Amino acid sequence: MFANRAIYHEGWVAATRHSIPWVVGVPLPRFTDDVWELHNVDEDFSQANDLAMQNPGKLKDLQALLLQEAERIFVLPLDDRRFERFNPTIAGRPDLMGGLYEGRPRAP
Repeated sequence: MFANRAIYHEGWVAATRHSIPWVVGVPLPRFTDDVWELHNVDEDFSQANDLAMQNPGKLKDLQALLLQEAERIFVLPLDDRRFERFNPTIAGRPDLMGGLYEGRPRAP
């Protein structure tokens, strides 16, 4: 959601927080500038120890797996727009409600 990404595989979690939805008015980083964390949840369930620096190969493997899965389930390309996505015209998709309620009185 909001281009935040994570994957779990065989006891390992790789994750990055691209944006925080309630923090507005700040420019978002490029996807390539996101900072990734790596955790071995079999040994560190609380994810207190970030192992990304000590195990860059494992992190790259999980990032590649995440891209494979994202492609398989049609998540790509990533879209980090926030409020723009709620407006169908800006987001570039049909408006399913299509003015259905325009001009109708509200219920008392």
